[in-house]
Amino acid sequence: GWSTDPIHLSGLRAVNADIALNVAGLMMRKIKIGKSAVNVVLKGGRLTTKLTEMALYGGNGTATITANGATATPAVALKLDLTGLQANPALKDAIDMDKIEGALNANVDVAMRGGNQKAMVSALGGNGKVVFADGAIRGINVGALVRNAASGFLDSSASEQQKTDFAELSGTFKIVNGILLNDDLKLLSPLLRIGGKGTVDMPKRSVN
Repeated sequence: GWSTDPIHLSGLRAVNADIALNVAGLMMRKIKIGKSAVNVVLKGGRLTTKLTEMALYGGNGTATITANGATATPAVALKLDLTGLQANPALKDAIDMDKIEGALNANVDVAMRGGNQKAMVSALGGNGKVVFADGAIRGINVGALVRNAASGFLDSSASEQQKTDFAELSGTFKIVNGILLNDDLKLLSPLLRIGGKGTVDMPKRSVN
């Protein structure tokens, strides 16, 4: 489960700073960020980090991360805009998933507060949109599955090419108290139109 070890950001109150950097590259866990401009402002216990002109997996993006230690309860917020990323290597490094190909565009605006990891996840809220363009889902051939259902599972192409090509795979989401809600998931291809909806309960670590 999520950790209940206390999180303290009160140390941010000890220093004020304003720093601007241009860097050739950054590494955040496994995520590789290319040439970027970084601005860090720390004042009154509130730390704001802005990454602009951020080169990222063949595309670019901007990010603003705010950590507030000025109040008794720590708070963190993230705004992220991504354009034209190569989805496969980006997702593999970020969440160890290599099932989707294509160009990734995304907007995320989330915030959370709490005295520990569990409390923060349970208070997480925000919204976003994700669009994959001109790509494919690896590991499944939906077109062949549909043809097999109509032909008594005689279509051998289902095992020949385990990939579903698409023109667009997209959806929007909102997060309330750590529960992500989506009701407009869609996949568009020359032969298929697929819709979906679901929830991700992050406090309970479950997906529907």
